[in-house]
Amino acid sequence: MSDLKASNEQRAEYATADGHRRTATRSVKLPGKRQHETTSESAHTIARRLQLEKAERRARR
Repeated sequence: MSDLKASNEQRAEYATADGHRRTATRSVKLPGKRQHETTSESAHTIARRLQLEKAERRARR
């Protein structure tokens, strides 16, 4: 059994037709944006970044 914790970020890599490897991308609708954007960040990383940005905006008030 693996001893990975839930906080560890895992990224799946997929081989493309030409043999290169790429990380999995997903389309995410972020708050305040009109359209989805493509990213390879995990949901946890995106949430953490949004929390930091929100805290910085509040600190500037």
